[in-house]
Amino acid sequence: MSYYFRDYFSATLGMILTDDFALLDPRVNTLVLFDSRILGNLSPDIEVQELSLPQGDRASDAEHYRLRYIQWQPSQEVKVSNQSLIIK
Repeated sequence: MSYYFRDYFSATLGMILTDDFALLDPRVNTLVLFDSRILGNLSPDIEVQELSLPQGDRASDAEHYRLRYIQWQPSQEVKVSNQSLIIK
């Protein structure tokens, strides 16, 4: 399934995430989580928001998907690993 996000900046995190933390590009202020298994060890103070999305090509099907995302202020520094996220 494909979704279009206006002003989307791809950081290609899926290819670089390891146990070590990587600093996100300062232009990024939203992290969209397409897989519910990603970032399973988040701090309780990190707010994961959700959007309900239609099921795409099967418009007749009333089932919806949930899209999880995390946003932060542009002035904040964000580091991410394959299991966790740090927002300063």
